[in-house]
Amino acid sequence: MVVPSKRTYSRRNMSILPEASPEPQKKKRKGADKMARKAPSSMPGPVRKTKGSALHTIQFSDSESPKPMANQSLLAATARIPSTPEEYISSTAPPPKRNVVGKHIRKDSREAGLWALNQSNSLFLRLPAEIRNMIYKYVLGGNTISIHYETYRAISQEVDGDLFRDRIIPVFKFNSEVLDKSRFIPFMGSAISTSKISNGMTLLNSVCRQLYKETAVLPYKLNTWAFESYSVMVNFIVFREQLNRAQRAAIPEMIIGNQLPSEQVLSYLPGLKKVQLAQKSPAVSGRGIVDGQTPGWYKVVDTTKRRKLVKQ
Repeated sequence: MVVPSKRTYSRRNMSILPEASPEPQKKKRKGADKMARKAPSSMPGPVRKTKGSALHTIQFSDSESPKPMANQSLLAATARIPSTPEEYISSTAPPPKRNVVGKHIRKDSREAGLWALNQSNSLFLRLPAEIRNMIYKYVLGGNTISIHYETYRAISQEVDGDLFRDRIIPVFKFNSEVLDKSRFIPFMGSAISTSKISNGMTLLNSVCRQLYKETAVLPYKLNTWAFESYSVMVNFIVFREQLNRAQRAAIPEMIIGNQLPSEQVLSYLPGLKKVQLAQKSPAVSGRGIVDGQTPGWYKVVDTTKRRKLVKQ
């Protein structure tokens, strides 16, 4: 709120008059001053300005009473200027120096031209970066991604009429499940009535080069990764190298079913902050938690020589 300055206005010509200096008051006796404060005043006294406030005083002459302004209808007929909302447009960014195969991108190349064309024509890319990051977080984040390794799969095969027989086929590959906006751990045997399970998630990195650059590591950074066992986690991250260095460094939280990661595995995950050791259900897996490791959340602490886990 803007506090106006203290001024005195004349109703006759609406001219600004300098405020009169206060007259010196005579010294009163204590008794008379006390009686004057108690007695109600029939005449409006002067308006006093308190600390931190500013008041306006409108003075009228004795022979004049407040009247409506003559040009009131003129002011009412004046057209109002419509307010125009301010438009926020993201600043343009230069194209990357190299493409996905490591080849240098020249300024006059077709890829550089498409990069600039997308920034000028795409309504989404014209949004400020802060708004785009909020959209990315809502679309790609808040999930639990469960990784498990499937060795064999049973398929029902029709033999004769209503007779079916299960056929065992080898698979030997990693599978994943995405639990929508949930903290549910799939290998704990809990109910999943409030969770939505899918075999994948929609990514934005294949739309254009700029979306790939902005969202390449967000699925790893904005979600919790869960592994049903320590061996699945080690094979997925260390031996099979399913994730590159940038993707491994973006993972902040991890859930493991039966054993905490070792110091060597922690070195592969420089961005890891928290690890949860989950109590696996015996009906889901026959292997229990390693002796001496208590289920719960562990914080990753960086020391001068190594990284270690501290129970929270």
